[in-house]
Amino acid sequence: MNLTPDDPRWIGAWWIGYVIGGFTLLVCSFVILGFPQALPGAKERREQAIEEGSLPRRDEKLKGSLKDIIPATKLLLTNKTFMFNTLGITSGSLFGGGMATFLAKILQIKFAISSSTSGIILGAALIPAMAGRYSFLTLSTLICGMVKVIHCN
Repeated sequence: MNLTPDDPRWIGAWWIGYVIGGFTLLVCSFVILGFPQALPGAKERREQAIEEGSLPRRDEKLKGSLKDIIPATKLLLTNKTFMFNTLGITSGSLFGGGMATFLAKILQIKFAISSSTSGIILGAALIPAMAGRYSFLTLSTLICGMVKVIHCN
């Protein structure tokens, strides 16, 4: 098999994305390590929230040691809200990831269009969807903040 970089079957430097991604994660991890363990004023706000009853007191059973992993895992696995949210997000991600992998090819076969047209259609559909999701999350965060300010005053 004579495979050259000019051949359309040539994959090229497929690994370069992993190197760039790893370097980006490394840089981000150093930035995150630069933050303090607790922000200034966090201790006072936590104590105030505990007094108001909006934050539970620390669980004395869990100290953060290695032997506390099993009780903490048991607490998580018996929390129905957490488990159903986790199952829902996981199944949705599996479906979305599987569909996203082959969606361009499905469009090509189903509607007899070229791969470039398929990519343009997917981009035209997904970019506004992601922008809408981002704006919704930003707007909902803003509204929640306003409600907290109004409720507290």
